[in-house]
Amino acid sequence: MGKFRYMAKNRQGESFAGVIEAAGIQEAAMGIRSRGLWVARLQELKEQEPTWDRIKKFLMQDIGPGSGGRREWAMLFLRQLAVLLQSGLPVQVALDALVVPEPEDGYQRMTTAIHQSLLRGQTLAQSLAAYPRAFPESVRSLVHAGEESGTLADVLQQLADFLTESHESREKLKSLLVYPAVMGVLSLGAVVFMSLFVLPVFAGLLRSLHASLPLPTALLLDFSEWLAGDWGMAMLLLGCMIILAGALAAWSYPPLRLVLDRLCLRLPLLGRLVLHTDWQQMSGTLAVLTANGIPFDRALQLTRNVPENHWLRECLQLAQRQVEQGMTFAAALSASFGSFCPRAVQELVLAGEHAGNLEEMLRQSASLCHVRASNTSARLQALADPALTLVVGGVVFFAVLAMLLPILDIIGSLG
Repeated sequence: MGKFRYMAKNRQGESFAGVIEAAGIQEAAMGIRSRGLWVARLQELKEQEPTWDRIKKFLMQDIGPGSGGRREWAMLFLRQLAVLLQSGLPVQVALDALVVPEPEDGYQRMTTAIHQSLLRGQTLAQSLAAYPRAFPESVRSLVHAGEESGTLADVLQQLADFLTESHESREKLKSLLVYPAVMGVLSLGAVVFMSLFVLPVFAGLLRSLHASLPLPTALLLDFSEWLAGDWGMAMLLLGCMIILAGALAAWSYPPLRLVLDRLCLRLPLLGRLVLHTDWQQMSGTLAVLTANGIPFDRALQLTRNVPENHWLRECLQLAQRQVEQGMTFAAALSASFGSFCPRAVQELVLAGEHAGNLEEMLRQSASLCHVRASNTSARLQALADPALTLVVGGVVFFAVLAMLLPILDIIGSLG
């Protein structure tokens, strides 16, 4: 049964409005006519979705065809599909097991769309192309190679393992970068709070005592008065927005992004963490691609967008061109990357080319870079906690000292 809003008139021309329940619009119109009314307007009332459900649906719209997806969904999809294929199910039957009748979130809608694409006659690799951010070209090429060779289940399992390990490394790096930013925002918030709500009361007390102000106290009170003024808070917010917009613009401008990424690689500890994390991605991707029959020059081309650091991307593309011109991969690494290629990686690649087992050496170099990135991440985490505690403590200490100094001077003068 549905609900219908109507407007009607009787023979005398009087207007009536209301809501009627009926199985369909024709039954609703007949019900209104049975009351001796002529229907002027009849419209079905659709049930309003709860606000939270509408918000979730809006947030999940980014997984539509061509708009990308999430790496977590890619890892989950590949692993689930690999398990089903290893049990002997065909691809379409395995995907049918993953599809739910009424998809509620982005992952389920993605799975349903891929399944429908397969039913239309496309291959799995072609179906994944609708989600380029979740399944980049390197992943799709491996899936295509698995479909051609009949080893799709093994390829999907390798991909799921590799993507999981890569994702964990990326998340560690992001956590290290987010932690100082959060602490900085909290410190700024604490200073603003004290300047707006604590220091004005303290300033009034000092003025009533006619006490001379030490330099830290004078600086802090001047900042508090400026911030509490007509334009202080607006100027502070405007400055923060300008800094944020400038950072985003610099990050989006390719020539400046190259300079910033190169400078990032030269930072102590953090630069080594970024370097080894990206080399883990590059070496691991090359190892998986070559292990599944992808020619090495094609594997290099598919790996060109794997590094997050844009300077390393440029170096990798230069190395690819040098390999296509006949240079060995080890020599290309030395010529294109320079000091931005770990020495151990160069030695492993050189040994792999001489021994004819480059694929295994690339896998070993990825493991080595993973270990080094984990060790550097642990050291950075161990150093970040006391360093940030010292910074936040220094800010609080300065504020407390600025308030205590004049009080101590007053007590000394009274004594």
